[in-house]
Amino acid sequence: MIEIAPPKQNEQIVITTKRAVVEPMPPYNLVGNGFRNRHGASLDIIDVCAQLNQGELKLLQFFGDAFNSACMRAEKNPNLITPTKEDDFDDYLRVMLMKMYKHMEYVGLIIRIKRGIYILNPKLFMYSTGYTKILQQWEEARAKLDKETSNDAI
Repeated sequence: MIEIAPPKQNEQIVITTKRAVVEPMPPYNLVGNGFRNRHGASLDIIDVCAQLNQGELKLLQFFGDAFNSACMRAEKNPNLITPTKEDDFDDYLRVMLMKMYKHMEYVGLIIRIKRGIYILNPKLFMYSTGYTKILQQWEEARAKLDKETSNDAI
């Protein structure tokens, strides 16, 4: 129970309520285990890592660290990563990203949104706030990418 002090002279007490918006999101134990449930399918991190070479694993580690630091900074969408803004993005990672991007995109880890801006798969790197918006942005980027590749094949 909340106690409210009586108002002083020429003061009013205003009480407002706001309902919390609960966003649907998969449980945390779904991330990285490869299971499928009513929320969708998850990537199996072990299967993904088995498909990557050493350079791609270093990139995955870099993107994971960038995601974690973006979460700690409480960014709106920590799945959007700009590698050049990160402190530990060196020339080795830059060259690896240029060479290995297509395979990491094929595996379903990252998608290039714009030049120098990448989105991480929210089914592997999941953030609690705004999950549905992040997932929608991922799906839109994936659909755009699929459309471009189907046009290239024609």
